[in-house]
Amino acid sequence: MSWPVRIADASVTDPLSPVRRVFLLATFLRWLGTGLTTPVLVLLLTTRDIDLRGVGVIFAVYGLTTTVSELPTGGLADALGRRPVLAAAALGFMAFDIGLLGGRHLSGLVVAAVAGGLGRALASGPLESWFVDRARAITPDMGLRPDLSRAGTVKGVALTAGALSSTVVTTLAGASSWAGLELAALPIAGALVADLLLLVVVVVAVREDRTTRGRDALDQAVRGIPSVMAVGSRLAWSTGMVRRVLATNGGIGLAVVTIELFWQPRLADLIGSPARAAQVAGLVVASYMLASSLGAAMARHLPARMADRPGPAAGGVLAAAAAGMVGLALAPSGMWLAVALMVIFGLVALSGVLRQELLHEW
Repeated sequence: MSWPVRIADASVTDPLSPVRRVFLLATFLRWLGTGLTTPVLVLLLTTRDIDLRGVGVIFAVYGLTTTVSELPTGGLADALGRRPVLAAAALGFMAFDIGLLGGRHLSGLVVAAVAGGLGRALASGPLESWFVDRARAITPDMGLRPDLSRAGTVKGVALTAGALSSTVVTTLAGASSWAGLELAALPIAGALVADLLLLVVVVVAVREDRTTRGRDALDQAVRGIPSVMAVGSRLAWSTGMVRRVLATNGGIGLAVVTIELFWQPRLADLIGSPARAAQVAGLVVASYMLASSLGAAMARHLPARMADRPGPAAGGVLAAAAAGMVGLALAPSGMWLAVALMVIFGLVALSGVLRQELLHEW
């Protein structure tokens, strides 16, 4: 009888609990929209007469915008604080969702991709940095890996839940549209709601003490962008560990974008029916997102030899993920394609926790 009581008491008295809850809730909402969107994005665009070349352009613009914006938006977070930058990220995600809902032409969808890429860049890092700063202010010597692992697990759960919900919606029997939207667009509407909730959580619950605010802070941040980019680039280039981690992150991002672009058409080829591929795509996404969640959770249970050397451990895990990519290219059936995706995303998530730890502990 006393064990549950002790657990409850511990959660109440743990000073990190409120900060951790906000961190994990914001993480869940941040990735729920992506989970809803991923299974239907390529299929939705192709049903609107955007060919694979056009889809590739949209993906490329999204990725390029994210990459180019990483350093400048990092300077904004330093000058304005994490909350306004995270709020701007949520607005970028919402603009992306609205563009997908209403977009029928490549030009409009490219504009939406720019907004989504900016949102992705703005969301890259500030939430984790906010949590680390708040947690270290409360418990200076706390280890980061358990909570980073929890966040990775929550991310995987959000992606899986979104993908499963997307699958249910797009396979509604006897329906081709609902409330004026085609079925493939309904998950995008759900993503818009999730991103709106993210905005509310950020504005209400992400609290920080800032001494520099308002228009002056914004002007200072914008004027400081060139110097921030220069300093950040010099730091990344001169520090071997940071340089290797950032280069690795870039390579992983390129690989993941390529996989996300081509696996759905490849699945349709293997199954022999685009309609059937559309029905099972969400299940495939849910399976590899669940594997991603499990991979992040594994980071808390690594053998001591790996746990004490996160750099080499991350490298070994990524080598195994590369082998999974070879398996993906050679997959003889839809089932094996799904298995290869599970292996790849599970291992990438595990390595991601280790890479995050390296950067935050540096």
